[in-house]
Amino acid sequence: MTVRRITRERASRDLGALLFAALAGLPLTATALPASLHADPAALLAGDRVQAASSRLTFENRTSPCALLFDNRYWSAAPLDQPKDERARCMNEAAQGNLTARAIYGQMVTYGYGGPRDTEKGVAMLEAAALDGSLIARRMLGNLYRDGHAVPQNYPAARQWFEAAAEGGDPISAALLGAMSANGEGQPVDNAAAYGYFVKAAEAGSANGAANAAQFAA
Repeated sequence: MTVRRITRERASRDLGALLFAALAGLPLTATALPASLHADPAALLAGDRVQAASSRLTFENRTSPCALLFDNRYWSAAPLDQPKDERARCMNEAAQGNLTARAIYGQMVTYGYGGPRDTEKGVAMLEAAALDGSLIARRMLGNLYRDGHAVPQNYPAARQWFEAAAEGGDPISAALLGAMSANGEGQPVDNAAAYGYFVKAAEAGSANGAANAAQFAA
């Protein structure tokens, strides 16, 4: 059965396909997340002329200006905002310890949105946020390795980061795993696994997950 590539579910909301396809880790084994070489957010932000918060000061705020930008590409705190302004806003929120902003800013750095591009540093920022518990960062990493635009394509790494996000309750990552299983991305087609992932996504609130689960059950 062919599953429509709802694998990009909400891709347009991930701050645009150009920038927010999402990043990933290293070649990994099945379950354990990798230890980042640059897991200290204070150290990562220190070179960006911002007073970084302590690495112990982390919180998740999905309603901040930076987070709202991520959820709605056309939302802006100011009508005349430019990419550099959005990047600066996310950088400042990241420095205050907001995990969501750290993930978004890491992706901006990875792709060079609104400023210089530094893929290595951006990936390290995403990894640090993911290891601190950010489900968005884990999904971004999965998308990054799945798409292979900014880093070499690596399906096992993509799957592992999606698994980590889905286990934390992210329905989009569960649906992405279902699509990867159904499409045979990096492994033979596994419709039984795909159905299970789609059901998990549906139970967590994914409309696309529900639609695809129904398609498999028909």
